[in-house]
Amino acid sequence: MAIERNGTPTGTMVERHKLVCATGDTNHNKYWTVDLYDSGDVHIDFGRIGVTSSKGVHRGVGKSFMEKKLKEKKKGKTNKKTGDREPYTEIDAIDSDMGANVSANSTKNLGKANIKSIAKDQIKHTSPETAKLIEFLADVNRHTISDATGGKMTWNVSKGLFQTPLGIVAPSSVSEARTLLIDIADEVAKRSWTKRQFKQNVERFMTIIPQNVGMRWTFESVFPDLQSVQKQNAILDALDASYVSATATPVKGKAKTAKAPKVFETKLKLIENPRVTKRIKDKFRATANRNHYDANRMKLVQAWSVDIEMMTKNFVAVGKKLNNVNEYWHGTNATNVLSILKVGLVIPPASSPHCTGRMWGDGLYFAPSSTK
Repeated sequence: MAIERNGTPTGTMVERHKLVCATGDTNHNKYWTVDLYDSGDVHIDFGRIGVTSSKGVHRGVGKSFMEKKLKEKKKGKTNKKTGDREPYTEIDAIDSDMGANVSANSTKNLGKANIKSIAKDQIKHTSPETAKLIEFLADVNRHTISDATGGKMTWNVSKGLFQTPLGIVAPSSVSEARTLLIDIADEVAKRSWTKRQFKQNVERFMTIIPQNVGMRWTFESVFPDLQSVQKQNAILDALDASYVSATATPVKGKAKTAKAPKVFETKLKLIENPRVTKRIKDKFRATANRNHYDANRMKLVQAWSVDIEMMTKNFVAVGKKLNNVNEYWHGTNATNVLSILKVGLVIPPASSPHCTGRMWGDGLYFAPSSTK
């Protein structure tokens, strides 16, 4: 059945599949998307991820035709130079623009919530200053990730979330990608880009986290140093947050507003007692280390008390009973604060891409100095 180039399918889309082929040695970074319509039309979109796109429609061919094409793509063609097959792999993703199921086994649809509105709704607060702080934390997270990704991720203004060129990937893919990054980071630290397992890990990463790498990519160009690994980790953080926003459940009724999943169980309160604020400011100045040039010029303006339900509950049940409770400082980037408000302080493995070193092994690190 001949394809109608740039044709428009008729009817309603009932099924979608997205496949990716990423091979570093042969410079492939291709996608292939197929949509089945209730009219029997099959729409195909293929090209180089984020760079080129060709579209067409096979009229009235039905599901059996689509399944045949899927099977062919997953089997892959044999590369004449290498003799190896180059199969496409189906990815698990959702479309941010259409709210459509893009995976055969997925039932997730998009709601209208975004991470900023979820944070403002669910983080308990009473002051306008706190509302502005929450907005700032959501925005600074977005802008920093936009800069870090260098265009590899797209910011969807209407939805208020990040997406790959092929949509928002599922949490299972993000989790797998984090594991792959740990092994990738080990080899990048050694400046070793030729091992077979390393190449397979990178190709798998590029498959499940599709991104625009231009017309040419190599294993070293995608992961030239540990900073690039950390940027990829930032991409995964963004996609994690976007999936939470995207899968908010629409509420039935005339309003059709989105009911977001419970993400934050946190109270954020502006400290308005001048005596308490003065004590914190005095301690901040008194414990500053003048040798920390990047931080000792900071001035404490306002302070908030944070009550993360899960952390508070665990502290009361265990930590408080141990006595010897002290106050220490813990510094972090503004981009991490929203994540901390969501899940509290966590202890990722020391081998995680964003960990820069731990003198005494895994744990949460605090300091008596406010500028550490």
